[in-house]
Amino acid sequence: MTTTTMGLSPNIQISAEVDHLLYRLLPRTLNPKAGDETVTLIHSILTQAHLDRRSAREFGWRGVRPSFTHHPAWTARIAGRDVIFGLVFDEEAVHESELLLGSLRLFAFPDPNHPTLACRPTAMQEEIRSPVWPHRIRALSEQVDELEPYQVGDIEFGVRLDGTGVELTLTALREETLNNEIGDIIGHIRPLTEGLPFFTALAETLRASLPNGTLTENVLWAEPDTEHNTLQVSITMAAGCFVGLLPGHRMHHLPFKHRPHADELMHKPIVHVLSGFLGAGKTTFLQHWLEFLNNRERFTGVIQNEFGEVDLDTLLLKGQTRVEAIDEGCVCCTLADSLRPGLLRLLEASPADQIIIETTGLAHASLVMDSLWVLNDIVTRGLLITVVDAYDFSHHPNTLDDNHLSEEAQCRRNQIDHADVLICAKADAVTDEALEALQNRLAQRNPQALILAADHGAVPFGILDAFFLHAFDRHNGHLTSRDRNTQTQANSVPAFTRPGRWHLPNQSLAQTHNTDFETFTIEVPEDRSVESWRQLIKTVGSGVARAKGIVGLTGHGTVILQYAAETLDFQPLPVDNQSSVAQNKPIERFLVFIGHHLKQPT
Repeated sequence: MTTTTMGLSPNIQISAEVDHLLYRLLPRTLNPKAGDETVTLIHSILTQAHLDRRSAREFGWRGVRPSFTHHPAWTARIAGRDVIFGLVFDEEAVHESELLLGSLRLFAFPDPNHPTLACRPTAMQEEIRSPVWPHRIRALSEQVDELEPYQVGDIEFGVRLDGTGVELTLTALREETLNNEIGDIIGHIRPLTEGLPFFTALAETLRASLPNGTLTENVLWAEPDTEHNTLQVSITMAAGCFVGLLPGHRMHHLPFKHRPHADELMHKPIVHVLSGFLGAGKTTFLQHWLEFLNNRERFTGVIQNEFGEVDLDTLLLKGQTRVEAIDEGCVCCTLADSLRPGLLRLLEASPADQIIIETTGLAHASLVMDSLWVLNDIVTRGLLITVVDAYDFSHHPNTLDDNHLSEEAQCRRNQIDHADVLICAKADAVTDEALEALQNRLAQRNPQALILAADHGAVPFGILDAFFLHAFDRHNGHLTSRDRNTQTQANSVPAFTRPGRWHLPNQSLAQTHNTDFETFTIEVPEDRSVESWRQLIKTVGSGVARAKGIVGLTGHGTVILQYAAETLDFQPLPVDNQSSVAQNKPIERFLVFIGHHLKQPT
């Protein structure tokens, strides 16, 4: 659009000060000779949408990813939209020596399961359903020309060089006819409607970054497009000196503006529950997850509930992450009462965007999820994630059989059947056939769960965000843990005591796990060989389900010992503890045993 230049005075002087509308995004004067100031500003807006998670949820952002290998480009998800949006920078120029204009292209990439997919040509449907479709979208910067059929509009970003005005405009066709390979009309799409959710989120984020009191307005302009026999529509968010200059209809608000629900407005952190049987690989998975979150400056707190006298897992996670450990509770308090102090300590200590509760391996995780109903005045319930030991299950395939009714089996099944996400840990230690067989069995037991394979503890963690937010935007629909709670609440009829608070039957932290297990801890200060450690574990008895601790390994010094599913493993100490060793600071060596009918070694 060229209408943005109307009413501007000639020979404007570029301000030498940083006092302009966009100083929060670009704390310096604009440099029109750079040729990519538009990229810098757009990237600042999208970075704000990525890092300021609480504000981002209000505007509807559900993830942003830069793609800069060939052209400056970004992909993003928006709340309630089953498409991935793409934005590609084309060029920028200075208009009449006073206005910097940047041009970008907007794309909308459909989900393979989107109901409108049938309206597209057969070749396009096959392309979207191809396994490489997600990779092509992520490589948008390299694939711009090939993905041109998915462009839905153009975005113009205009800024006065003196910083007194800014405008953001989307121009798109109201409707476009789709033809098949032989020219027959097979359907219609609405490019304007497809692109507006992204544009509105971008415009509202830009508006929020302007100084308080800045005048803004939304303007609608339409004109016939004879080539496509439809209308070409432009929608602009104007601010500062541009307000009142643009022709068109003034709008009270932009279309498809995200309407955050109560949990988003209250800025309550999301609490995910991480479960998994003894030795399944929860802590290893959690370490990778926290690394992913910390690298993206998404502040996360952890609450750990360990079964045993020494809390090794808390020691392993200390570092960038704030960790709170809670004991096994007592029969005189509810589980929610046990969790509340730890949650409040985390929230007071850091602005956590989310909190992860890592339960003991013997926990009935569904009861922990139940307790979060009582805590919804301070937190929002997230996902119940269960880590499954693929190596163990491949060697003991009957563990999930219905006729296997031991307390251990019941605990495993509770963790699996009520999970929203199932992580197949140690997938790298089993064959592809064994992994596929396990995933099929898990899908039969829990058809709604998202199932991911973890290679050395890591999964594509962005999928967890997308999976939860997809359900979150639909008010927690179609999540196994929610469905179960609905049934539980219907059967038990808990009292609704006051808005936002559920009163559940008293359930202590100790009652959430299998109490048939026993545990003890021994001190082993001397170094031992691998075989010596293996023999020590054998002397405790065949009922050992789990052993872990900080021990001395001959030739390697102080290490972490992990034993589960009859497999013995040694790992290096975390960085913090390694520095203690380097400074000759003593580290207590201990070994924790968990299992049935254990015998203390002499």
